[in-house]
Amino acid sequence: MKNFTIPNFLAGIIIGAVILGAGLFIGMNSLIAEAGLSQTQSGDILDVGLSAFGGLLVDQKEPQVQIAFNYNINSRQASTTVVGSGTATFSDGLAVLNTTTGANSTSTMESLNVIKYNAGTGAEMEGTAIFTECTAGTTQEFGIGDNEDGIFFGCRDTDFGTIIRRSGSETFTATSSWTGDEMDGFGESGQTIDITKGNVYKIDFQYLGFGAIRYFIEESETGHFILVHTEAYANQNTETSIRQPILPIRMSVTNGGTSNAITIKTGSWAGFSQGKDGFGGLAIASSTVLNVGVTEVPVLSIRATSTFQGQKSRIHVKLKTSPLSTDGAQSVNFFATLNPTLTGANFVSFDTDTSVSAFDSTATALSGGTVVNTLGLAKDDSKIMQIEDDIDLELTPGDILTISAVSRAGTSDVSV
Repeated sequence: MKNFTIPNFLAGIIIGAVILGAGLFIGMNSLIAEAGLSQTQSGDILDVGLSAFGGLLVDQKEPQVQIAFNYNINSRQASTTVVGSGTATFSDGLAVLNTTTGANSTSTMESLNVIKYNAGTGAEMEGTAIFTECTAGTTQEFGIGDNEDGIFFGCRDTDFGTIIRRSGSETFTATSSWTGDEMDGFGESGQTIDITKGNVYKIDFQYLGFGAIRYFIEESETGHFILVHTEAYANQNTETSIRQPILPIRMSVTNGGTSNAITIKTGSWAGFSQGKDGFGGLAIASSTVLNVGVTEVPVLSIRATSTFQGQKSRIHVKLKTSPLSTDGAQSVNFFATLNPTLTGANFVSFDTDTSVSAFDSTATALSGGTVVNTLGLAKDDSKIMQIEDDIDLELTPGDILTISAVSRAGTSDVSV
């Protein structure tokens, strides 16, 4: 049996089992599962049930991105961008990105929610992908990131490997240079990967600026994740591995100047914080008063700004509650609408140094958008619209939530 790492807090469990005999230990799958360890087909023990920082993972992961492409590509969960003749479609339980044969075509899909990095807590993504055979002049990628920063599996020309992108500059590591199982049939798992078949990929990272990045691929026989490559970054660099660690899950293909139809497919994605997601944001509030009549009008809107401190923002705004009140002779209906079109809006930042929130109370009309919550108040009444409890809504950069109101007859003063 090959060497493996035992966390200190597991030593007593493992030693207790070994005293009873090595054969018993190797056969104790329940113990191995509880210890956060897994085995290869040959029975070797792999220490891959640990977090990015080496702690035991006991179902403490906090889901932050979860998308299953069972019915379509849901525009409330993922955005698609195509260039040239690129397409983004749904087929038989899979999201399908295709360049088609038109040269210089691209198809990209990103989750709207992001994997929120919390200092000192690892983060990870898992998902499935079917790649096209790596082809000269083309690229494919699947992982965590955007155009500027990211950590991916993918193809660069004819090679498959791993990618780190920092401020638009890339470092590519082909499978032949991986530090772990190269998935060529001669590694610990004995598995040879066929990237044109559906595989399960996983990436986790410590960040902290200089922490390790690990890449895993599922072993088809056991369902265990096999560590294929570790990007060791500490004690070797003077700039952070990526510039921005708060990133979406991303999948993208481009055929460059070729006429190759490059396709990548996926069934589902998930992104997690490897610990409790303690929301450490700045709590803020805004309010206004307006006299409303029988035509629905916007009262107060909040927007998550698209840029912050001169950079593209990945920061979400978590909405809690909206206290509402009426003062008049008639009852009033209130509506919470996501991303309406506003007439005459003038958003003012709450604080450009500390917050990505901006508010507007000057808009005179609204149209479109999606109504996500409603609440009716009697005359001279007050209630609280529970946004977090009722709809658990977070605004992604650029999103707007508007609280509007309409009186059932006559006019009424309302406060939001």
